[in-house]
Amino acid sequence: MSYIRWKALLPLVIVLALIVGGTILFIDPAVRRGVEAGGTAAVGAKVDLARARVGVFDGHVTLGGLQVTNPNKPMTNLVEIEEMVFDVGILPALEKKIVIDTMAIRGMRFNTPRKTSGALPKSNEP
Repeated sequence: MSYIRWKALLPLVIVLALIVGGTILFIDPAVRRGVEAGGTAAVGAKVDLARARVGVFDGHVTLGGLQVTNPNKPMTNLVEIEEMVFDVGILPALEKKIVIDTMAIRGMRFNTPRKTSGALPKSNEP
């Protein structure tokens, strides 16, 4: 009598491998778009992020080239950050908690000029 159902185990392993592989491949662009969309909604002006790197297994997150536009002066950045590095706890994340062990910011500048306007398009809502 076998305790392992081989006909069910193989599809389960394949599905889990696809989920893990998809997460590893697509998490960086998803984080980049999420930071840009969330930041733009919070500030009311364009937020740009050049790159995002997320280490799924080691909890290492790097965000590079962050530019937050000044909503009152669309050709000026409120803040520009060359690189932000976070070390996030993996075990607390499994419990739906975010614990940042270490955070470092490199190249932070304020009121820097932009090459393009960061103003959001006007909406035609009444």
